[in-house]
Amino acid sequence: MKVNIPWAKPYIGEIEKREVEDSMNTGWVSMGPKVSALENKLNSLLGVKHSVVVNSGTAALDIALKLFGVSRGDEIIVPAMTYIATVNAVTYNSATPVPVDIDPYTFNIDVNLIEKSITSKTKGIAVIDYGGNPSNYDRLKEICDRHKLFLLQDGAHSIGGWYKGESLCSMGDICTVSFHAAKTITTVEGGAIFLRSEEHDYGSRVLRSQGEDFIGKYSHTMLGHNYRMSDLHAAVGLGQFSRYDEIMNDRKSLAEQYNKKLVSLSDAVGFIKNNEDGVNAWFLYSILVDKRDQVKGYMKERGVDTRVSWPLPVYDQPLYKGSMDHVDCPVSEKFGRGVLNLPMYYGMSEDEIDYVVEVLKEAVGEIVDSKYELI
Repeated sequence: MKVNIPWAKPYIGEIEKREVEDSMNTGWVSMGPKVSALENKLNSLLGVKHSVVVNSGTAALDIALKLFGVSRGDEIIVPAMTYIATVNAVTYNSATPVPVDIDPYTFNIDVNLIEKSITSKTKGIAVIDYGGNPSNYDRLKEICDRHKLFLLQDGAHSIGGWYKGESLCSMGDICTVSFHAAKTITTVEGGAIFLRSEEHDYGSRVLRSQGEDFIGKYSHTMLGHNYRMSDLHAAVGLGQFSRYDEIMNDRKSLAEQYNKKLVSLSDAVGFIKNNEDGVNAWFLYSILVDKRDQVKGYMKERGVDTRVSWPLPVYDQPLYKGSMDHVDCPVSEKFGRGVLNLPMYYGMSEDEIDYVVEVLKEAVGEIVDSKYELI
């Protein structure tokens, strides 16, 4: 029998199906009571003050930057290695993304390099928590306070993580998340914005619905978009979050199994260094490996699907190549050539973990010449 272990596999169970069926039976399938219920659930589970759900993580980023008043002439510092949506959202708002290299151990933005890229045009810093590993928020907040900058947390990987005893999703002035089907918690497609102030909460809701205020129907006060989440998508999210602790504990268990079973490869494979001040959400289990593409191909032939986070720094993406000014980011470039993400999904069995580890060890033994390190 051919083995097929996917990199990710969304779990849609009976609870989600019942929630969706309930929406279908009521006839309210666009934005409505399920959306409100999901927002309330997020507030209570993730320890955030205000939650506004939208139809994608990208929409959440766009709204966040609009709330910060980002416009033409502004510069926003971003990690050189991040998903393209982080950077595109800056471009949507006519501002300039300024890439900064990543830390070779945590894979997050290198806080020691940020201030070298701050200019009189810098308005804010956007960061991620790579794979769920918390960024250094103490240093980030110090830098932002000193230079009077906003801190935008692109938390697409952050749900379930902690930093110094607080929810990881509460670290930025605004945090955005994604509920894409590959994420630990999904609404199939969707996202959310977590906010500290009532003013930003109100602004998010207006921008989400074509700039329509709450004074009267078809009264529009901002240039908004249709970024609304449907009740059908929110229904899936309610089902998912009803098992939140179970899902996050499962994720932690998978990571612990990988950590234990891959110890023997520590002389040949590189691993992420967890932030000691936080708890990793483990959205990704990333390794660094020599001859990555050959290893990936070998594992694919043996029925194990893997993923490359991002093969290129944002400034080398075809969309931006040659047009985005940047300092040298050697760590990001080397990371893109060596990173490989192993399968992780809710309900993954220990037998499946064992098979992934077995195939990886075979691939490393046959292909890899030396340990892949970023410095």
